[in-house]
Amino acid sequence: GGLLLSDLFAADPEAWLGEGASIGASLLVKLLDARDDLSLQIHPSDDDPALGPEEGGKPEAWYIVDHAPGAGVYFGLSDEATPLAIERALRGEGDLRELLRFHPVRRGDFFLVEPGVPHAVGAGVFLVEPQRVLPGRRGITYRYYDWNRRYDEAGRLSAEGKPRQLHLERALAVTDFERPRGAPFDQATKRSLGSPILEGPLQMTTLSGTEPGLHSRHLFVARIEGSGEARFEKPLLLSGITVVRGEIEIEGVRIEAGRSAVLPAALPFFTARGERAEAIFSAVY
Repeated sequence: GGLLLSDLFAADPEAWLGEGASIGASLLVKLLDARDDLSLQIHPSDDDPALGPEEGGKPEAWYIVDHAPGAGVYFGLSDEATPLAIERALRGEGDLRELLRFHPVRRGDFFLVEPGVPHAVGAGVFLVEPQRVLPGRRGITYRYYDWNRRYDEAGRLSAEGKPRQLHLERALAVTDFERPRGAPFDQATKRSLGSPILEGPLQMTTLSGTEPGLHSRHLFVARIEGSGEARFEKPLLLSGITVVRGEIEIEGVRIEAGRSAVLPAALPFFTARGERAEAIFSAVY
C-alpha cells in the first residue's frame, strides 16, 4: 500500500493542514444513501459547558445528489415546537413529525446544518455530507428519536429487539428554540442550485463559507460541475473534493464518481479537467 494521509500530514503539517496546524485534519466527508429514515439527531456547539475536554460539536452540511420521488429531509422546527410539545410527542401524546420541518428535496439542494438544529435524512435521499470535527476531539451527536425502531444484537431491525439509546435530555438542552423559523430559517440555511449542467463549461459555485453563499464560520462548500478545463482559486486550507457524477482530473490525478481526493492547504490554485462532472469541494475554516 501507499502512504497514509496521516503520514503526509506528519511529514509537512503546515503545507497540508495550513499555518500553525500540527495535530490533524478537521474535515470529514461522507456519502449517505438512506434506504430508511435516519434517526433524528442534533449536535451541540463547541462551547457547550456540558462537553468534556475531548469532545466538541460537529457542524455539517448536506448536498443532495439524488432522491426518490417525494423524498426529503427533516430539518429545523415547526412554529408549534416547544420543549414540552416535543417531550409529549416522544411519550406518544402527539406526532413528532408535526413539530419538525419536512423539506422535499431536489437535486442540487444544499442545507447548512448548524449546532442546535434537529435534523434527519429521510428515506430515499442520497447526499454528500461534509463535517467539521476538531482535531483531538470527538464530534458529539445526541439522538432525539429513532422512529420507534427496535434492533437485534447484530443491529438488524427486529420487532423483538431493543430500541437504540436516546439522549433526550441533552438533545432538548442544546436545541436552539430561539432561532428564527420558517422563511428566515430557510434563507440562512438552505440554497438550491438545481441539477448540474454536465455538458456546460467547468465551473465552481460557492454554497457556504465566509463569503459568498450561505454564511458559515465552519465550512467552505462549493459545487463543481461541467466539462472541459478550468483553473480555480481555493482557500489556503486542507480541502477535499468528492466526485458524484462523471470524473475530474486534478494535477494528473483522475477522480471517478464515488471517490474523493484531498488538496494541500499550501495550494492556492488548482487546474481541473472535468468530463460530465459533478463534485463537492469542501474545507474547514
